[in-house]
Amino acid sequence: DVYKRQHNTYSGGSPNILAQLGPVTGGVYLGGSEPRTVRIIPGTTSAFQNRQAELSDLDALLDGAERGRSRLWCLTGPPGTGKTALAITWINQHRDHFSHAQIAMACGGDLGEGHGRGIVEICDRYFSRRGIDTDRPGFDTDEGKIAMFRAMIEEQDRPTVLLLDDVRTAAQVRPFLSNTPNLVVITTSRLPVKGVADSLPEIFDLRPLPDGDVAALFRDVLRRRDPERLDAEPDAFGRLIALCGGSPLLAGTTAALLHDRIDLTVGGVVERMEAEGRLTHLVASVEDGPD
Repeated sequence: DVYKRQHNTYSGGSPNILAQLGPVTGGVYLGGSEPRTVRIIPGTTSAFQNRQAELSDLDALLDGAERGRSRLWCLTGPPGTGKTALAITWINQHRDHFSHAQIAMACGGDLGEGHGRGIVEICDRYFSRRGIDTDRPGFDTDEGKIAMFRAMIEEQDRPTVLLLDDVRTAAQVRPFLSNTPNLVVITTSRLPVKGVADSLPEIFDLRPLPDGDVAALFRDVLRRRDPERLDAEPDAFGRLIALCGGSPLLAGTTAALLHDRIDLTVGGVVERMEAEGRLTHLVASVEDGPD
């Protein structure tokens, strides 16, 4: 049988009689005990820097969604601008609001096959966390799993947020779009995803991190290991900030490299980045180890 969307709860004192009229489907929760929140989402990095304005903008999108506006939010921007970190930080800050489920899935950025990469993995991990028996009719095809996932989300009285990270096609998004007010879907991608305009998505273009925040990120990472290291080479540090180009990913990786490699000077890192290319230098430095 398909999953029926009845939701049975009871809360209150100590009743003498509790009657259920009609068939019991789903769960019966006595004494106000609800199922635990489904959390399939990583923690946030402590190197996350000053995106307070952007976090407030996402708060405003949530307020709008609760008033009937779009529940599909598309975070866009160049690689390394911190789209994923922003989304996960915001979700973790609102974990109490999304009391049914908080789910994040890396969709790989590729075209995928069929519906697109990540969809079945999302469903399977959700079913597993809820202890759902998938060895029964309705769960034996990808389409069936997606339909069951949507039905189970829609029957909940509690909100869910789903982060689809690094998507490329509408096929990776559309199966999770619905009319339920309980579900917010957030996507990250370099450019707005084509083919979802009929869902009236909120497009949120993330700008590069300001230079002052890039500098603060470096200082946060290095403050315990060598707090005076950056000030000892102010000109080189300024060039390093410029090379990072407002990318939290590049700044964080470079700061971690300087933290772990005390044999490297700031000026030496800058010279190699300028000569070899920013990413080539970082990969080679991590793989080679100390000179």
